[in-house]
Amino acid sequence: MIESTESASGLKSCCIVITTFNRPDLLHWNLLHFRDLIVPEGWSIEILIVDNHPQMNSKPVFDELAPSHPLHIRYVAESRPGVSYARNRGIDESRARYIAFIDDDAKVEPPWMVEIAKVLENDGADVVGCRIVLWWEAVEKPSWFNLRCRQLLSEKDYGAIIKPVSSRGMVIGIFCARREIFDRVGHFRTDLGRRENMLLGGEETEWHSRALDSGAKYYYCGTAVSHHWVSEQRITPEYLAAVARGGGHSSLRMDRHTRRALPFRIACWFVSMGFNAMLFYPLRLIFPQHAGRWINHQIRFFRLLGKVEGALSLLFSNTAPHA
Repeated sequence: MIESTESASGLKSCCIVITTFNRPDLLHWNLLHFRDLIVPEGWSIEILIVDNHPQMNSKPVFDELAPSHPLHIRYVAESRPGVSYARNRGIDESRARYIAFIDDDAKVEPPWMVEIAKVLENDGADVVGCRIVLWWEAVEKPSWFNLRCRQLLSEKDYGAIIKPVSSRGMVIGIFCARREIFDRVGHFRTDLGRRENMLLGGEETEWHSRALDSGAKYYYCGTAVSHHWVSEQRITPEYLAAVARGGGHSSLRMDRHTRRALPFRIACWFVSMGFNAMLFYPLRLIFPQHAGRWINHQIRFFRLLGKVEGALSLLFSNTAPHA
């Protein structure tokens, strides 16, 4: 279908998948910003909304905006909870040669797709990761909010450059990929990624690792800029700790080590957690002016706690870690 669709129109096709869960206001805002998207010459662009809420509460937003939107918009509902299920549904529903992913709480600058197309066409990229900067319109950035905190909120800002990516540390959540890469390495793992009551992650990192291992050409495009919404809830130490904890848990689900190595590693993590708790938590109370330093230790503590939880779940489950 992909070949016939493109040959009939003579245009390269891209489907922008927007996964959403119980945030119709943010989705509405997102789609309004997509009105200004510049479509690259010789391309056709469509937006696919994948609603992961059981009540399909984003359908009214689609009904309101789709008829008059300059881009073609489709809507599907995915009943299985979790962002990985929603993204995989987007892959299955897409009829385009290229598939892009963006969250409902992010907006892109008008040349976003033009810049991605340049890298796909001129550099022969298979995967293009986009620059993600935090958008501080709703709240004021706290003085202690450092780089580690920004990374927990998915910031990926390496400047306005274009360069190949070989390190898994540069994996980016807002990206565009050739459909052939999904055909080659598969979809997102559904035991990873956020769901209603769990701030897990890692589904993007794990998929990108498989893509890189398969030989895919991965580029970072710093001129394709997206802005990630920052809410008041997300700048609290409690939320950052929960994200770190979920990330630690997810890292164990991605781990290729066997269960035989886990008891020793759990013991080491407990020692490290105890050191953090006994030394740095009292110092935080004595020297509150160094809040940025103490938040780093809090993040490290909860990431270790998440790793312990992930390791214990592997030890007492009936399934082996994914290879």
